[in-house]
Amino acid sequence: MGLMCLGVEEWTEAEEHLADALRHFPNDVRIGEGLAKTHLMLGNQMDALMRVDEVLGQEETAELWVLKGRILRDMEKFDEAIECFRRALVVDPKFAPGHMILIETLRDVGRQDDAAVAESQRALSKRPDLEQKIAEMISEVKRATGEAEPAVVHGPREKGMPEPRKVAAVPLSERTSIERARRALNAGDFDGAIQLCEEMLRATPNSREATLLLIESLIASGDLGKAEKLANSFYEKNRNDPLAWHWRGALAAKQGKWGASIQYSSKAVTLDPNLVDAWVSMGELLLDHGKEAGADESFSRALQIDQDNARAWFGKAKTMKQMGRWGAAIQCMDKYTSLEQKNKDAWLFKADTLFEKGKYNRAIESYDKYLALAQDDSHALGRKGISLNALGMVDEAKKCLTESVRLDSTNKEAAKWLRAIKEGGG
Repeated sequence: MGLMCLGVEEWTEAEEHLADALRHFPNDVRIGEGLAKTHLMLGNQMDALMRVDEVLGQEETAELWVLKGRILRDMEKFDEAIECFRRALVVDPKFAPGHMILIETLRDVGRQDDAAVAESQRALSKRPDLEQKIAEMISEVKRATGEAEPAVVHGPREKGMPEPRKVAAVPLSERTSIERARRALNAGDFDGAIQLCEEMLRATPNSREATLLLIESLIASGDLGKAEKLANSFYEKNRNDPLAWHWRGALAAKQGKWGASIQYSSKAVTLDPNLVDAWVSMGELLLDHGKEAGADESFSRALQIDQDNARAWFGKAKTMKQMGRWGAAIQCMDKYTSLEQKNKDAWLFKADTLFEKGKYNRAIESYDKYLALAQDDSHALGRKGISLNALGMVDEAKKCLTESVRLDSTNKEAAKWLRAIKEGGG
């Protein structure tokens, strides 16, 4: 039962069943691994680490080393995490998830040279004959030239695959300006972000980073005409750049062209399967149009790449709720609100989800979080009052419902419950 709950991402139920199962079967590796995964998804990192170490003492597998590495990465112990991912590849050199998470982590910590080496190792793992062929060719070159330095040999690209775009290093001064523009955009200062990007482009007209950030800022500001012109111009010069396709997709979504947006986002992830933002954008668009299965797959792919992507967790929570998987929706929101504390819309969504599921204590906590950010809100106060009444806290409920109706006299739900309480029916 615990493994079944784990499979459908019902983390709380999985933890209960797996912990009980482990007491009866303490040496079962699958149960121990499943419990470690459950602890990780519930945010219990130390428990997860302890559990995975116990299982590794019984059996060493690539999956377990990657799991331990993910836990350590979540704890920001990056060097130890990288060592775990490398241990996984010693156990199984062809283990694709190990290669992917190692490359991603090396990039995240700025070790670009090591990431490039890891990319080469991943390519070799896909073609086990390639390493031997390279070694043979290097030996031939050495014999012919007498040189000690080996020749660099690249394996042939698969047919139909475009050459990846080589991105030039960004000068420090430009990087500083880009960071300022990004901060302005994240703070909602779209005009400031646009101005900074345009200043950079006047100084460096071909700056890829500044162009892409300007496109993003223009879309965020609602200037879709200018964004479209710039996005199309960038695409014409960079047809194999996944971000060119991604921002065309984002723009098409804003323009209501959802079919085109899905196609552009699909092309983006074809060119770069690790482009998280494209997976998330595609999931959000599919969810908006009632395609829950496709949305779930997109958000899940995003979370495989980045387990701490807040947008993906929120999108998956909405998807789970629409699919009737309430427990999974609440667990996803728990993860989201651990990453993003100040999104009032998310707190309201979480509170309403808990309320509708009858989890009144937790609903009240989430409504309080929302009200601390939104101040007065008739809907939230009304439902908090109903929750308090369900827990037998009638006086507190009456106060919330009275204030709810005062703020909005058309709130029929709050008015009905207030009337019922006053009449003695609460």
